[in-house]
Amino acid sequence: MRGFFIITTTSETHKHYQSFASLPGNEIGVYVYNHRLGHGIVGAALDEDIRAAAARFRPDFVVYVGACGGNVPSPESFRSLREEIAPTIHFCSDAADDPWWPLLEVYERKESFSLQVALDGVLPPPIAESGLAALTPIDLAFYDTGILPHMKRDIAIGFAGNVGQRRKKKGRILSVDPRLEFAEYLQGHGLQVRLRVGGPENYHEVAQFLCHCRMVPNFAQTGSRRHLHVKGRVIEAGLAGATLIEPRGSPTVRWFKPGVDYLEWGNVEEAAAHADRLRGRPEETEAMGARLRARVIAEHSPAAFWRRIFDRLGLVADAKPAPRQIVESLVPVPPVLAA
Repeated sequence: MRGFFIITTTSETHKHYQSFASLPGNEIGVYVYNHRLGHGIVGAALDEDIRAAAARFRPDFVVYVGACGGNVPSPESFRSLREEIAPTIHFCSDAADDPWWPLLEVYERKESFSLQVALDGVLPPPIAESGLAALTPIDLAFYDTGILPHMKRDIAIGFAGNVGQRRKKKGRILSVDPRLEFAEYLQGHGLQVRLRVGGPENYHEVAQFLCHCRMVPNFAQTGSRRHLHVKGRVIEAGLAGATLIEPRGSPTVRWFKPGVDYLEWGNVEEAAAHADRLRGRPEETEAMGARLRARVIAEHSPAAFWRRIFDRLGLVADAKPAPRQIVESLVPVPPVLAA
């Protein structure tokens, strides 16, 4: 099957097309554009360039992973792709966050997409009836190089991601990101932090770091900090076979069982207590990590994820093997994609 992916230059969009490319017989085209205002092709020219690239590739479906502001393709252009090229799918990793809701509603009203997918596990009001809730698909190969027994893991508790920052003005601290406060407190209890830097070519390093962690805490706040959603880190922790420590009240409870598949925390002291209690109990963290990993692979692997998408769209995968292919990019495609 041939999938054409329209993505921004942001760092996490590679997971979606890599998950599809990891399945036998699939072929991908990737169109990368810069959604920041003042960069690259804009407006009608961007719409037409995307349409021309998609037409050349002749996909079975089109996936858009974009932004809720800035230089983005028009809603009308996606409807044109749907009507003239192939079924269109919108992947939204922050659908639970209300800044996205007006645009999701516009896409619904203008019939831009055949399907809108909330990749953070929560169907918001604009797509509550028509959309599909799912969790971030990730190529299993990043985590199948050998799952270390927890006795051999050298990081008791680790976090891979952005922990936020302090906002300052003229030397005065105006605000501190709650994630930063949380991370700094847990660092007093052994937390190691690996910031996500670079592009998709560095993702294997993130996966390797997580596979050396026995426990992985998560911060489930959306970008606005007004809502909670299911981060991709939940799936990553599961694939790494680590014990996930997740905020109580997170919608992760709709997908996995607290106390069985993961642990919950209500405040930073409770999260730290988990870390302190389990630091010397690798057999317990390994058992819980194994349960989460088994459920993630069974229910949220690329094969399971894409099967749900195709079932909703009425698409049938082609069983014939085909070479992977990358086409059309407005910025250099990272070398990892050509592998």
